[in-house]
Amino acid sequence: MTPPRVNPIVTTRPSIARVQNWLLRDTENYAPDRRLGLALAEAAPWYPGTVRDTRAGMPAAVMHLVSTLGIRQIIDLGCGLPSRAPAPTVYSVARSVLPTARVVYVDHDPHVMAHAATVLVESDATSAISADLRTGLGLCPGMLCRYLDLEQPIGVLCRDLLPWLTDTEAAGLLSLLREQLSPGSAVSIVHVASDAAPRGAQLLAELYGQAGIEFRPRTFAQLDRLLDAWRIGLRERAATPCVYEVVAHIPTNRTLTAGGGS
Repeated sequence: MTPPRVNPIVTTRPSIARVQNWLLRDTENYAPDRRLGLALAEAAPWYPGTVRDTRAGMPAAVMHLVSTLGIRQIIDLGCGLPSRAPAPTVYSVARSVLPTARVVYVDHDPHVMAHAATVLVESDATSAISADLRTGLGLCPGMLCRYLDLEQPIGVLCRDLLPWLTDTEAAGLLSLLREQLSPGSAVSIVHVASDAAPRGAQLLAELYGQAGIEFRPRTFAQLDRLLDAWRIGLRERAATPCVYEVVAHIPTNRTLTAGGGS
C-alpha cells in the first residue's frame, strides 16, 4: 500500500473529477461542480449517459485485460473519484479473477488523490501516483518500477482521459506508453466521439472552456489516426454512438530497443 502525496483541494471552481462525479449521480462534489454539470446535461442530454456508461464498463474492461489477456498488472490513468460502495473498484475486479493482480491508480486532481489515500489504496497490492498526464511526468520507468514489473505485460485503463489532453499531449502520452510498456501489454481506451452529435460536443467544449477546463471531443477518424501506430485488437460496440471504445495492443513479438522503444 503506497498512499500518494496530497496537494490542497480547491472547491471554489469546478474540477473535472467532481463534475464527472456529479454526472454519475454521486455526492463528492460542490456547488460550482453541480452548476457546470447541470449546464452540460442541458446542452447535451446524451452526455451524462456516456459518463455513466464509461464508468459502468470498467469491470468488463478489467476482466478482458486480466482474464482474457492474462495481464497481472493494471495502471488506471486518470482514475477519478471512486464511486460509492458497493460499486466495484479496479482492484476488486482484478483480484476477483487473479488474486496476485497489482493495481496502480494515477491522477493529478488533489481531491482524487485524497480519496486514493483512504479508499483506492486498498492493500499491499495497490498504489497511487500523483502524475500530470499532460506531460507524462510521474510515469517514467524510475517511478513505475517501484510498483510494477516493467518487463512483464501491463494493462492500462485510459478511459475518458484523452479528451482532456491536446492532440500533442495525447499523442505524447500514447507514444510514452508504446515506448515503456513491454510486449503483450494493452491499453483500454474510451473517448467521447463527436460524430453523432457535433453541435452538442461543441457546446460541451465551450461550457468546459468557460470554466477554465480544456475538453476535446474527437471524431472516430481523428481517434483512429491518433491510434494509427497501435494494433487494435478489440473494438467494442458502445452503448451510445457518442462513445469510441477500443483495446490497443503492443504485439508480443515486438523487439525492445535499449531505450525501451520499438
